[in-house]
Amino acid sequence: MRRLLILLILLALIGLGLVAATLAMNQVPLQAEPGTAERLRAYLGNNRVETVQGSRFPEREPILLRLPPDAAYEEVREAIRDLGWDVLAEHAPSRKLHAEVRTPLLGFRDDFRVRVEPAPSGSRIQIHASSRVGQADFGANTRHLLDFKQVLGQRVRD
Repeated sequence: MRRLLILLILLALIGLGLVAATLAMNQVPLQAEPGTAERLRAYLGNNRVETVQGSRFPEREPILLRLPPDAAYEEVREAIRDLGWDVLAEHAPSRKLHAEVRTPLLGFRDDFRVRVEPAPSGSRIQIHASSRVGQADFGANTRHLLDFKQVLGQRVRD
C-alpha cells in the first residue's frame, strides 16, 4: 500500500512538472491581468483563445490598425508567412484566413483563424486560435496570439 502511495505521489509530481514546464515553454504572461489564478484556469481549462472587445485578458483585445482593411489583410498574410505557419485556406474577398500552427514540443497542430474587418479608424483584426487535441492548451494559443501580434506589429511599424 505504501509503495502504491509513493508511486501515485511521484506520478502526480511528474504531471505537475510537465504542466509547469509546458507553461514555461509557452512563456505565457502568468502575472499579468486578470491575475495568475484566472490565467491558470484559462490555460488549464480551455483549448481556445478568441479576441473579444472588453476582454479581461489584455492580449485578447482585437487588434486595431490604421490601415484600410485590404492593406491590413495583406499584412496579416505576410505576418503569418513570416511566422512560418501553413495557410490552409484564405478568402481574400471576405478577408478571412485559416492557418495551421505546430506546437514546438510535441508537434500538435493548432488552428489560427483571422478575420479583418473595417473599423472607424482603419481595420479591426479578430482572431480565433484553437487546439485540435485536448481540453487544455497550456497557454499554447495565447503564445500563438502573442507571437502573431508581435510579428504583425513589427511589419506595420517598419
